[in-house]
Amino acid sequence: MTGLRNNGLNVDDLFQCSRHDESQPIVQELQKHWNNERQKKSSKFWRALVMAFGKYYIPPLTLLILGECVCRICQPLLLGIVIDHFNKVENRTFKQACMAAGGVCFCTALFILLHHSATIIVMRMGMRLRA
Repeated sequence: MTGLRNNGLNVDDLFQCSRHDESQPIVQELQKHWNNERQKKSSKFWRALVMAFGKYYIPPLTLLILGECVCRICQPLLLGIVIDHFNKVENRTFKQACMAAGGVCFCTALFILLHHSATIIVMRMGMRLRA
């Protein structure tokens, strides 16, 4: 709407980016680690990248592991309880089946929440690496 009213957009119409995403501190951090790496006998740029940005990948990795190892494993186990109730294989009550069905829904929602959060963090880190 601003561009329509003013016959186009200019630089002043853009939002300010987060101070964490500005390129100057990111480049300075990488430069510091690259200078340390160049002093070694066999310097590798990927080591400087890992030293500068590796710690930022721990939270999304933790979220993904939690989602895959907890939510994805619990879903079929809980679904098995629901199926057992309807097949009358084990002595499962209706209340247990309903709680298991709710657990399946909860695990699905939790997995989506964890996966989405991790994806956003990783995409932001990719943007920082491109800077």
